[in-house]
Formats: sequence, structure tokens, C-alpha cells
Amino acid sequence: ILSGASAPPAGRGPGLTGVADLLGPRSDHQRVGLYLGSPEPYRGFDALIAGVRALPANSNLTIAIAGPDPRKVPAHPAIRALGRVEDVGLLLTSVDFLINVNRFSLFDLSTIEAAEAGKPMMLHATGGNRAFERLGAGCVMLRDLEPETIAECLGRAAAIDAPALAALGRQSRACWEQQLTPRLMWQRHLH
Repeated sequence: ILSGASAPPAGRGPGLTGVADLLGPRSDHQRVGLYLGSPEPYRGFDALIAGVRALPANSNLTIAIAGPDPRKVPAHPAIRALGRVEDVGLLLTSVDFLINVNRFSLFDLSTIEAAEAGKPMMLHATGGNRAFERLGAGCVMLRDLEPETIAECLGRAAAIDAPALAALGRQSRACWEQQLTPRLMWQRHLH
């Protein structure tokens, strides 16, 4: 079901402040990928961690982990554990792409919010994630959740230049505007 969603405007109300401080210093070539979710087994959090551990030591990539308790996130130089984040809109403006490594997927709200924010996505090719690809979102699909596959895809994401990253983001935003707004969801519901 194309459920539709609209993220709260970034920077409004109580929530995350100092995102840049939480993510640490960032060079012009540094890319930040965002895992936004719980550590539940179906979300593939353990697969992501295994993939991050398979990254080369000199990777220009930071993985922001939002949702899980920071005390339960394994330590790694590429990982920034943010804990629970209420201002998802602000967080999405601070990262380069969303990571969804679900073992199975219905149609995640976080992925819809990333499309609204105009973010590229790295998605495991399963369930509702395949719908985002069919709808034209700017995404790179993972064929499986093997650590080497995830590490290779993360490495490709870290190497994407700014114009190509922006183009993928525009695809995601167009997908949201044409398929996923609350207005469109309501129209589909009425028909």
C-alpha cells in the first residue's frame, strides 16, 4: 500500500540539535549514510554492522545509526550511534543517503520520509523496497545481505560525486511528489 507520509519540518519543536556535532567532523569527500530504525532482527541491523566491519580501514564513510540505544551499537570508527532521534527532518538534511537493509520490508515510513527529503537510498531488494525502485526513487539496490555485498555497496556510495548524489536525491523527491504525498494517499483511498 502506498501509504503516503509527510515528515515533520526540519528544526521545529523539541528534538535533535547539533547534528553536525553528533556526526563528528566531516571533510568535503566524506559521505554519511543513515540507518534509521530499530535493532529488530527483521531490520537487518546485524547485517549492516557486519558490512561496516568489512569496509576498508580508509573508507570516506560515516554510518549514522539512529534508533537503537547507543550502548547496544558496536563500536567502530565509521559508526556514529545517535540513539533515539525525534527530529527526523533535521537528521535527514544532515546525511547523504538512507540505508535500509531489512530482511523483509512492507513499506517503511523512514524510506518515505527519505524520499520526501530528497535523499538517495541504499535498499535491500526485498518487499516494499522494490516498490521504491519501481516508482523511480534514486536508489541503489542490494542483491543480498552478505557482509561483502553491503561493504561493496557502501563503498560505491562513498565514492559517488556530489552531482550524481544530487541527481539521485532529485529522483527520490520526484518519486515522493508523484506517488507518496498524503494528498495522493487520500485520493487513492477515496477511489
